[in-house]
This record gives sequence, structure tokens and C-alpha cells, in this order.
Amino acid sequence: MDLKAITAKQKAFDASHGWDFSTASGGELLQRLAFLTIALNGEAGEFSNLVKKLLREAGATKVVPEFSSNQRLREELVDVFIYTIILAYQVFGMDLEAEYLKKLAANEEKLKQFEKG
Repeated sequence: MDLKAITAKQKAFDASHGWDFSTASGGELLQRLAFLTIALNGEAGEFSNLVKKLLREAGATKVVPEFSSNQRLREELVDVFIYTIILAYQVFGMDLEAEYLKKLAANEEKLKQFEKG
């Protein structure tokens, strides 16, 4: 499934729960931006808190804990992804996939310039 399909699936999910604010404007859109930004940062904070606990565990036990299959970390990371998708389509009306590809190309150019030094 590509990002366009994932976004369409998220839009349908949001609409089915009355959470589609893609037609909002003015103050309502600003409120939506604020809510989604806080939610996104909350999820990123939850992810960070779990990483902090893994670091604490590693420091106490001197053993690096398994994190690549940690279900709670994965769930929080997906929550960050979901809020990113919602922000992109509801607030900015953007094609996140196209913008990603554009940014990736720009970063590639920056890296080439940096490497040439």
C-alpha cells in the first residue's frame, strides 16, 4: 500500500468518526492545527519516554535491551505517523507522498554539495 492509499484510508476512517476537518478554514483551521500539533508532539513524547526507559534499563543492566521488536515503541511511532498524515491532508491539503519525494531530492542535492565540500 502506498502513501496515497494510506492517506485515503485515514481520511475514510476520520470521516466515519466525524473527525474530517479538511473543509475547515480561518479560526477553526487554526484550532485544528493547534490540536493536531499538540497530539503529534504528545505521541512523539510517548515514544521518547519509552526510549528513555530503554536507556535507563541499559544503564542499569549494562545490557542493550531489545527494542526493534518492542510493540509499544512501534505503536507510538505509528501514532506519530498517523498524526503526520492527518496534519498533511486536513490542515495543509498536501500530497504528503509528493512532498516527501521532493524533499528527499532536495536533501540528496544538499548532501552532494556537502560531500563536495
